[in-house]
Amino acid sequence: MLKIGEFQTLSVGREMPQGYYLMDEEENEVLLPRKYITDEMEFNSMVDVFVYVDSGGRDVATTEKP
Repeated sequence: MLKIGEFQTLSVGREMPQGYYLMDEEENEVLLPRKYITDEMEFNSMVDVFVYVDSGGRDVATTEKP
């Protein structure tokens, strides 16, 4: 389950023009916008992110500390 307002480790699931969709162990997805993607990230790699709700009500991940 994605935990809003917490850091968690998620896997890179798929790439889209807007960024990577990361997945938890239950295959729930959250967007990691392109500006946070690094060269080390690839399909199935694990990424430490903070998950939050943006102003549009969507769940979003960031590698930055809030």
